[in-house]
This record gives sequence, structure tokens and C-alpha cells, in this order.
Amino acid sequence: MTNHTDTIVLVPGGAGEVGAGIVQAFLDTGPTVIVPSRSQDHPDDLHKHLESTGTATDQLTSLVGNIGQIDGAKELRDDILEQFGRVDTVVASLGGPQPIERLIDVPQEMWDQVIDNFMTAHFVVARTFLPLLAEQDEGSYTMINGLSGPTGDIAAPASGLMAIASAGEHMLMRALAESAEHHGESVRINELVPLTPLITRSRTNTDSEWMPAEEFGLVAVALAMEYNYHREAIGVYSQSDVRRWQVRSGEWTPV
Repeated sequence: MTNHTDTIVLVPGGAGEVGAGIVQAFLDTGPTVIVPSRSQDHPDDLHKHLESTGTATDQLTSLVGNIGQIDGAKELRDDILEQFGRVDTVVASLGGPQPIERLIDVPQEMWDQVIDNFMTAHFVVARTFLPLLAEQDEGSYTMINGLSGPTGDIAAPASGLMAIASAGEHMLMRALAESAEHHGESVRINELVPLTPLITRSRTNTDSEWMPAEEFGLVAVALAMEYNYHREAIGVYSQSDVRRWQVRSGEWTPV
């Protein structure tokens, strides 16, 4: 995969389970990677995890702040601009606890929390950082979503709330992309979806067909940095899909 040493990458949610795999994949290609977290505990855990995998962390910068709220996102944006001068790429792996609950039994507090974590946070990050990406010749914004997002027709009995949030996130991606095109902005906006459970640092009892989060991260790197896709929902099911993305000259038809 191409070396990206001159690139500034922001990974909201990069200290999370899936996000850590994405951060690891980016660091292996050389860019500066910025990971915001609400508390210092999360970046400390991320550093320990990356070091345990042999991943160099000298290009990793951790910032503390609430990127899911407008004021916090603006403060982080200003800190990033002061330190680095720009942002070239955003890969947003945002979310939180996923409730297993019959939809009509979901408390409003849980509803609000899921919508905030999975939709509002993406809106806030896009609202804050898309204008910066539009200033770059090849800026890109990638949203990590769940299975129900691009299809819009998968809603298991105990995961209706997650299906609603994922479908809303998918439409947010499309609306952001349409808006960017309408205003003549060159930033590429896409959505990336794992179609199989991912092996993460805390999920060790796994099925042999599951994919390591860092391999899913390789596709995130390729989509964000090397492929000229825009307004696409990309599904990744297996490690063979990952290998297809690693063939730089190849093409892959999105889901």
C-alpha cells in the first residue's frame, strides 16, 4: 500500500474497538494520525494496544475533548489547526453501546443516547471538519456504519433501534455528498460497512471466519486515500475482500 507520510488523518472514535484497527492500519502507511477521546484513559489504552502489536506510535497524536458536541468539536478543530495546519482525511468510527431490546421497550433515555452516539456525533464531526477537507485537493470523509445502513431493510427483532440509527447514518452520508457536489466541493464522502463480526482487542473468543479489525482498517485506508470513490457504500465481508482492495490497480464494485 502507498506510503502517506505527508498526510494528516483524523480518526474520531479511533480509541474504540473498531477504530483501533483503523488507526493501526493507517499508522502502518506513515501518516500523522490524530485520535480525539473524551478522557485520557482511552488514548492510554490505545497506545498500549498498538505497542503490543508492534505498531510504531510516534506518528500518533491523542487529543482530549468531546468531538460529539459542537463546542468540543470546534475546540479540537482549532487545536488541530494550530498544531498541524490542516486535515486531509477523516475516518469517523463513532458509536457506543449497542442495546439489545425490543423497540417498543426502549427507554427514551436509551433512544436519545443511541441517536446521539451513532447519528448526531457523525453530523457534528462532518459539520466541523468537512469545510477543512473541502480546502484540500483530494480530501476524503469516510463514515463507518453498521449492516443496516446501506441496505435499509435489515432490522432484527432485538436491534431495531440500531437499524434505525444505521439507516439514518447512511442517509446522512448521501445528503452530505449531495451537498458537497452541489456546492462544487471536491471532497469525497463514502461509507464503509463490516459485513461480518470483527476481531478486536477485547473480542478474543471468535469464529474462524471473522475478520481482524486491523484488516478491515486496510480497506478504510484504501478507500480514504487511494481509490477515487465518492458517495458509495462499501461492504467488506471477508479477508479476500481486503486483498482485493490491496491490489492498487484493481477495481471493486461497491455493494
